[in-house]
Parts: sequence; C-alpha cells; structure tokens
Amino acid sequence: MEKDDLLKIVVIGGIIIAVVMASQNMNAQQNTFHNNVMINSGKQKMASVICIGGDYTAPLRDLSGVYQDQKSYIDFLDILNELGIIDTTTRFVFKDKDATYDNIQKATDKMLSGYDVVSFWYSGHGINGVGKGQLLVLPTFDLSRKSIVEKFQSSSNRLQIVYNDSCATLGSHGISRATAPATPKIPEGRQTPEELKRVYSLLMLNHYGLFDVSSSNPNSNGGLGCVSYDTMEGGIFTRSFLRRQLIENPIDSFQVMFSRTYNTIKQMIQQWKSESKEWNPQCEQDPVVFNYPRKI
Repeated sequence: MEKDDLLKIVVIGGIIIAVVMASQNMNAQQNTFHNNVMINSGKQKMASVICIGGDYTAPLRDLSGVYQDQKSYIDFLDILNELGIIDTTTRFVFKDKDATYDNIQKATDKMLSGYDVVSFWYSGHGINGVGKGQLLVLPTFDLSRKSIVEKFQSSSNRLQIVYNDSCATLGSHGISRATAPATPKIPEGRQTPEELKRVYSLLMLNHYGLFDVSSSNPNSNGGLGCVSYDTMEGGIFTRSFLRRQLIENPIDSFQVMFSRTYNTIKQMIQQWKSESKEWNPQCEQDPVVFNYPRKI
C-alpha cells in the first residue's frame, strides 16, 4: 500500500459499517472529469458506514433480523473486494448502543475525504418525523436521514449510496419495523464469477451521483408513512433487494433490480392482505428510490 493511501478499518462495538472507496496513490493517477465529477483511472476504493439497531429498550421492541441484514451488507462488500472491482476494506461498523450520533458523524466525515464511493447503510427502527423528514431511531437518539443525504450530496465523491431498511410511520414506536405475517419465499439466483465481475464493474464504476433508497416511503398513506417488515432472516427489503437481487442475481441496472424488488414485496403484501381479516393501511410496505445515480 502506498503511503498516500487512506485505509482504516474501524469496528466499534457493533454494527455500523462505513465503507470508503478512494483511488490508490491518487496523486500519481491520470484523472478525468465528467460533469464536474473526478473519475480516477486507478483502482478505486469505497468507504462504508453500517449502522445496525436490534437491541432496544421499551417501548421499542428488539429486532431479530437486523443482524442478518448486517451479514448481507458485509457479504456484498466482500464480493466487490474479492472480485477486484473496488477496494471495500474501509468500513465503520456500529451496532446498537455504539451507534451514537458522534460516532456516526465522525465516521461519515472521514469517508467524505479522498474516496471514490461512500455508502451509509442502516437497519433498525424508524419513524416519520413531522416537519423533519424521516428519522432513524437508535437507542439513544434520533438521526435525521435527510442530514446524511445532504452531507453526501455536498461531497465530491463520485458515487454516494444511502440505504435504510426501517419503518417510516407516524404511529407508536411499537409498530416500527413490524414482524412479517409469514416468512416470504424469494427465489435464489445463480451467476458465474465472470458475469458478476462484468455487472459489478458497470454498477460500481460506471455510475456517479446519489443512489438514495429506502424500504419505506414516508409519503405513503397521505403522509402517514408505512412499516418495513422484519423476519428472522432479515428485513424483507434487504432480503429481496440486497440479497436476492444485488448479491445473488445482479444485472447492470439499479432501476430494474429495484423494480423487481418492489413487485416481489407488493405480491407478498397482497397475499398477506388476502389472509388477514383486518388490515392496517400502514402495513402496506412501500419501498422507494428517491434518487438514482447516472451512468458515466
């Protein structure tokens, strides 16, 4: 590793992972610009912050599947690294009580300097804060999702990813990240390492801007928001999008993979509604992409 490279792995108590991508020996590379975004010609690096909230105190209930979500995040980063797509070894991981406001802010600030790709991943409880946008509820504080998005958008990193698997409701904390009525069945995919490398290169190296995606739309149900379902195997959004699409059956289109995920979850919801005598509109999980990255 060159002395100019920034490589730092921080694991603080639990599960927030910050993964940062930066070019190796950046000063020595021949760089180009596209729409005012610097494109590094050398091997790129990614930095990620991963926050996991599963161990809560009343009135919030503990969540069972968030630790499986964490595994999916890490598996995806490991695949990118092992295939040589991008260096994903810079990770800030915060879990439960270690996912403090200060820890998250310090980690995200470090990511924004010198990396090509930055990502923020969250799995846990969530509410839809009136007048404040969607909030991520952790054991000791409310983190504004909007503040993370704005910080990323003001950065010069080529690709920024904001991802959360959490509820966005105005109801009681007790319904946030609800338990799924039944374990969803999602078909598994198969692809060769060669095909994976081609697809991941197009996804991670050939896009710029913000990819802003949420498992729940705070604007659903006339602004009441909606829940996100939790299972022992993880949130159904993370299982459907990250695990089944992005890891097991990726294609070179974020839009198509999200569309497949959306349709899968809506089919599950329709099945559950047909089996339930009483159905709360806030149970209508409604995944949303606020912004897609652009192709270079």
